[in-house]
Amino acid sequence: MFLNLGFYNLVALDRVTAIIKYGSNPSKNLRNNAIDQGKFIDVTENRGISALVVTNDGFVIASSVTSKVLGIERINKLEEYTKRNI
Repeated sequence: MFLNLGFYNLVALDRVTAIIKYGSNPSKNLRNNAIDQGKFIDVTENRGISALVVTNDGFVIASSVTSKVLGIERINKLEEYTKRNI
């Protein structure tokens, strides 16, 4: 299963470890550190960053979709997966 980050960009749902609202200093520091380490991916299509998605291998992905929407989509997909596999 995949999480839609917007603009036809997807990330494997089992790779996502955190979805963070962007704007605070810690979130900006996370972004800057990822850029310095070469682990930053921007999929906003120049629309502005609303959320950061952190993967289990340390990549930070910037999305223009809000963290609330991404979180709700992730929960819904996990519930759907659980129902199918019970």
